[in-house]
Amino acid sequence: MVCPTLIHEYYEKVNPNVVALPQPKLRGPTGLRCPVCPSEMVYWTELHDSWHIGCPTPYNSHNWKTWRCDQLNHELALINLGTLRPIVSVSADWGPRVSTKGLTLPDLAAPPQGGRYHPYQSKPKQDPTTSTAKRAVVQCKRLSEGSVAQNHKKTANKGCHSQYCLGCCIAYGSSLCRVHVRPSTESASTPLVRDDRSLTPHQLSQIGLSQQQITQLRELEASTSAHGSQFPPSNVPARRPAPASQAQPHQWAQTSNSLGRRVPLAARVMLQKNRYDREHAAKQQSSALIDETKVVMITLWTNSEASQIVTGYFPLWPLLYLEQCELLIAAVVNAIGPKWNQALSVWNEEQECWCDTLVSYPIRRPSTLRTLIVKLQGVQVRMPLVLETNLPKNGPPSHPPSDHPAPSFTSLTEAPPRNTPSSPKTPYPSQLSVSSQDDSDELAPLEPEVKPNKSSIDPQTSNKYIDLTLLPDPRSPTQELPAAPSGSSSIPGDEEANSLLATPENVEYVLFEYSSFFTLQSDIDDLVRTSDTPPKRKRWPSSSVQLSSVLAWYKDQVHGCPKTKWMDHFGAQWHFSSSTMY
Repeated sequence: MVCPTLIHEYYEKVNPNVVALPQPKLRGPTGLRCPVCPSEMVYWTELHDSWHIGCPTPYNSHNWKTWRCDQLNHELALINLGTLRPIVSVSADWGPRVSTKGLTLPDLAAPPQGGRYHPYQSKPKQDPTTSTAKRAVVQCKRLSEGSVAQNHKKTANKGCHSQYCLGCCIAYGSSLCRVHVRPSTESASTPLVRDDRSLTPHQLSQIGLSQQQITQLRELEASTSAHGSQFPPSNVPARRPAPASQAQPHQWAQTSNSLGRRVPLAARVMLQKNRYDREHAAKQQSSALIDETKVVMITLWTNSEASQIVTGYFPLWPLLYLEQCELLIAAVVNAIGPKWNQALSVWNEEQECWCDTLVSYPIRRPSTLRTLIVKLQGVQVRMPLVLETNLPKNGPPSHPPSDHPAPSFTSLTEAPPRNTPSSPKTPYPSQLSVSSQDDSDELAPLEPEVKPNKSSIDPQTSNKYIDLTLLPDPRSPTQELPAAPSGSSSIPGDEEANSLLATPENVEYVLFEYSSFFTLQSDIDDLVRTSDTPPKRKRWPSSSVQLSSVLAWYKDQVHGCPKTKWMDHFGAQWHFSSSTMY
């Protein structure tokens, strides 16, 4: 409705000191208070060419106004210029009709005569000469092809396969037509629909059923028919097919113009069981063909006291993913619970350190090594335990038997010393006692108690070994021989040995220089290194050495020798360096 004034004088401004009112926008303030309540009115709804304003108070049902955009813009412009209210205007003063976005709109149509709306007089009149086009009529094509049927009609069905009428299609048309149904030629006693749902044994064998399963299927069908068939009776007349516009292929049909065969429920159950048996057998066969070279032994440390050994199969070995080992994942979840962050620490043999990784990350291992050491994050494992776990469990290498085995000694006191001094009065390193703890540990694996073979010894020695270190030095002929140890019993052959000792000119003396001590020492070190003990590492202490082990050694050496205690704690794994130790 057109009103001469929109913003009346009884509308109070929110800010009386501000002359200009805000421009209209959706949910924006109008700058005017409601005449009913002290709330500020807002532009509530945006219409096509007007604004719907009202109070924003909840459940408000008063002072709803509709202001046209062109009239509102006219009054706002005058008010912002200082014109006093009320502003009375007509539609000619407002300018063109505009929308809420400021776009110019076409003028509204003039109202009908009399001011009332007539339901049909306001509609435009149609020309009676013009009419809609009629639907195209399909002529029966049989009329131009030859003779027609008795009940021939000019109009044909456009859904017909041959574009014939009903009579011509039944008499001369193709049987593929799905629109014109042909009458049945079978007798009344014959069912209209043939029951061919059951399959022949040849068809069942082609599907994949064995002869035993076919026999069970026949017995199941016989029992089902005895207690009542699950299908409707076969003498139910066939329904008229849908027209061509609604025709849909059957769900068992291969094409739109072919018919499918319904498989009985018993046959479908047998097919599913047969498929399950074949898949189960194939799965068992595939699980039996496991490559043993891809089975890895994993040592898992869930705590610092004990470890757990599990076995995992990794198809891409030496590339592996820890998540592929179900036993490993189950052991970790059983140890720390389901709130696991999917992270583990793996021992790196090359860097000799722990490497944190996720179970979904790839890890590449040496193809010759099929062991893996894994621990939980935060678990402290002693380095000797890690090295002991990483060592191969094989025994020492077996050497082929020799025709002349080396002589052995039943005790360290009977073994010859490593070196012979040039002067018995001068103490050399070769005269050190071999009964110390370190030397006994090194020589223990090199002295198996094996009796010498008598046939391999020169008979001139009369089965006696002569210790040349006990003979006098030729450069000091007046030197007396050391006395024999007390408690030694006389054994056969002592007279011959004494005769050899009394005639030193018949014996070839073997004298070792002082420089040969280092050569013998290096030979012994090489023999020790060839044993089954792991090689010693250098640069002690590294980052892999735990601080607790260093503190334990420091506490232990307070009342003892630092070097001896160091050898007890770290000598089996690390090279000794006096400067680093002190």
